[in-house]
Order: sequence, then C-alpha cells, then structure tokens
Amino acid sequence: MTDVERLIKTKKATVTWLVIGLGIVPLLLLLLASGANAADANETEAHRSSSSFPFDYFSDWFARVDRARAEQPHWPSPLATTVVTLKEALRYDISRQSLRDGHTLTSFGSGHGLEFIPAEHVQMIVGLPAWQTENTVPRKEGFADQTFLLKYRLRSANEENGNYIVTAMLRPVVLNTTAQYHLASIFWPELEVNYTYWPNGRHEGLNQVFITPGLALYKFHIWKRSDFVVAAGCQLAVTDHALYHRSFILSASFPF
Repeated sequence: MTDVERLIKTKKATVTWLVIGLGIVPLLLLLLASGANAADANETEAHRSSSSFPFDYFSDWFARVDRARAEQPHWPSPLATTVVTLKEALRYDISRQSLRDGHTLTSFGSGHGLEFIPAEHVQMIVGLPAWQTENTVPRKEGFADQTFLLKYRLRSANEENGNYIVTAMLRPVVLNTTAQYHLASIFWPELEVNYTYWPNGRHEGLNQVFITPGLALYKFHIWKRSDFVVAAGCQLAVTDHALYHRSFILSASFPF
C-alpha cells in the first residue's frame, strides 16, 4: 500500500468517526434526557413559556417522533428495501456479495447508520461508510463513500385508518415490493422483489432485479424507548446483468 493510499484511508476513517460523533452522540443524549424530562415534566412546562425556539425544538423531539409514528403503519423495516415509514434507529448491516467476476465482496456497514426524524413528515439517514474487502490478488479493501438519504412522507394512515403510506425520496429509479407475514409475537418472514434502474452515472442504462427471502425478529424491548431488531436473508439475482449474483445480508438495528 502506498503512502497516498494510507493517507486517503486515514482521512476517510477520520471523516467516518466525525459523522458518527456528530450524528449519534446528540441523539443518544436526547434519549438519556427523555427519562429525566418525563420525571420533571411539571418543571419543564413551567419554563416552556419563556423558552427559546431551540429549546422547544429539542425538548419536544420525542413527542414529535411519537406523533409521526402514530400516523403511519407499524411495519418492520424490509431487509434490502429502504423502508418507506419514518423511523429513528441505529442500523448496522453486514453483507457478502458474489460478484459477476467470481470475486466476493464483504461489506461491514452497507451504507446504513443513523436514521432520525427532524420534522414530523421528514426522515434523514446518515449512512456509516462501509468498510469493504474483496478477495482479489492483491486484496482490495477500504471505506466506501459516505451516503445520505432524505425521505418525505406524503400521505399515511395507521392500521386503524387504512394501513398505508406514500413516501418520496431522492435516489436511482427503484421499484420494490415487499410481502411480510406476522407469526407468533416476533417472527416476520418476508419476500422482497427489488428492481433498480440507473438512468445516468457509472451504471448508466443498467437495470437489475433481485428476489429476497428473509426473516426478521421484531422486536425486543431493551430500555425505555430502545428496542432491538435483527433480520437475515439472501438476495438472488433473476436478471443477467445484475451487479452481483447473490448477497447474504445480516442486519441489526436499535429503534428509539
């Protein structure tokens, strides 16, 4: 590895931890503060009349999140498809892809990371840059690009009022269908059909379709607002020119 490559890796690692720190630490502090806010609700209300906009915004954070969740279906996040509901969670995925050239690409992080709701109809995802390794000779490894995603919920209704949601997001042309079934209390088997088309960029003109069977265990309560969800499955390519033939996926998330 050259000195330039080492320098690039060092800078990417620094940016990664800065993103994690700037994004995760404030929300974890908010999560811890929610318990204290609940215990001191009367005192908080006494100060709200004279409080500033920033204080109101952050002190009402979880109340705003709860309102957003109450107005939409309560479905588990699909394994491969970007979920259309608005969520707050820390998510970490590991995937192992069988590429077209016979190599294997292992990704730790897979572009997921911090998901949060800054407004009642808006969600942002700040992806953790994935650490990737490919079994070439010589071996390839390094951080993938930083990812961001913005979602806006156009319309929705919870299970008692229609059980639907319509969400817009900025990304390549993607069509996904997910069928989920609830068994017992925590088992959610699913089957996804994932279609992607790139109208421009590096993969211009390429399209691919995957079938993704999977199983989610949803969800285990940990503490206060914190839960734990784990899911696993396998993407199988059904088109000739997909970027990879199959991908085993393991996902862990901590909704809050």
